[in-house]
Amino acid sequence: MRRCFQCLCNKAWACSVSEIDWDARGSQGTKFGYLIGQAGYFHDGHSAVDGCFALLDRSFGESEAPFTELIRISGQTCVRIFAEHGPYEMKNHLKAKGYC
Repeated sequence: MRRCFQCLCNKAWACSVSEIDWDARGSQGTKFGYLIGQAGYFHDGHSAVDGCFALLDRSFGESEAPFTELIRISGQTCVRIFAEHGPYEMKNHLKAKGYC
């Protein structure tokens, strides 16, 4: 996003799809309609913003609210390391170690 929109370079950025551990909350998906339904809300396309706020503020048992996790995680630096040109027989070993 920041490459496409220079005005966002100095703005905070967070992604509720990739930065919230929906799996840990018992969700089997990350799409808004699915999440909002699992949370017990009815999704009306005209009130998507209200639905987002309700979902992100909702408590999921013992875990912190999704919005709290989103703010906490988005403030952390994240890097992705690629293991390129490795021997084919190392493919599964590298993947198990978290390499892309």
